[in-house]
Amino acid sequence: MAVAIGRVGLEPLRPDQAEEVLHYWRRAHPLHPLELWMLKERLFGPPPADPDLLLAARGAGDELVGLAAGVDPCRKGGVGDVRWLGALPGPDWETVLRRLSDELSLRLTARGAREIHLFATPPHYLRPGVDTRETRLIATLQEMGWGHSATYFNMTCDLDSWSSPGEAAIFGDVDGYRVRRGHLGEGEALRELIEREWTVTWRDAATLGLGHEPVGVFVAEKEGELVGFSAYEVDQCVGSFGPTGVAPAHRGHGLGARLLWSCLDDLQKKRRKECQIGWVGPVGFYHRACGAVLGPAYWMMSRKT
Repeated sequence: MAVAIGRVGLEPLRPDQAEEVLHYWRRAHPLHPLELWMLKERLFGPPPADPDLLLAARGAGDELVGLAAGVDPCRKGGVGDVRWLGALPGPDWETVLRRLSDELSLRLTARGAREIHLFATPPHYLRPGVDTRETRLIATLQEMGWGHSATYFNMTCDLDSWSSPGEAAIFGDVDGYRVRRGHLGEGEALRELIEREWTVTWRDAATLGLGHEPVGVFVAEKEGELVGFSAYEVDQCVGSFGPTGVAPAHRGHGLGARLLWSCLDDLQKKRRKECQIGWVGPVGFYHRACGAVLGPAYWMMSRKT
């Protein structure tokens, strides 16, 4: 049932509205392009989204003018997550943003959230924080009580100018190690590797890519054992890279670069213009491996309920 607030009506956001949401998205959020399959996956699952935490805002003429998506259950410590909060530019932009934020906050609070985090929602997310290029959005969020807690950076690889080292360098047998595309049947082995060496959020994001067409996960193996992985377009927007990792006992053989190149090579073949490497730590590695440069930057923001 729609809830009218002033000129803004709030109603449930449904999977069968995905085409309409994509039309809205292209006008409202051009810095973060999505394809239809990505939008469906990020907003509606897997894992299945809680329909009570998916909100659409409609303005004059029943036009979709904003949307909000929350994540439940809340993280440990009573932290709730907002996967997305946005509004169409126009005279009602701030009103829509505030109404969506307030309503979603009420619903997350009812589920036990004492603090709410914005955008960087595990296991996969639409945006790794609030983009610092969107000054008006940040200013409005601060006025609404959202505070800044940390700043993280992406790195950008220009795929139009990147030169692939070639299939032999990427996929050949080097020191007994081989890099290849993953397949759906090895989901359990990949999950075990990531759970053992890294985090469950990396596990969930990477295994999501096993179901993509083509599979968006590459693995490194030695003597049939998985020792590393990389994934693309399981987080963020078109052309995104990560998560990725090489088990500590198998580092020093160039596997990190080869796993990166395997994804870049695929993205280039898909005619992506650039690759966004999310929340980078080893800046020097990515700059040397593919010429990636720093930027854009993202604010982590949260507020108490």
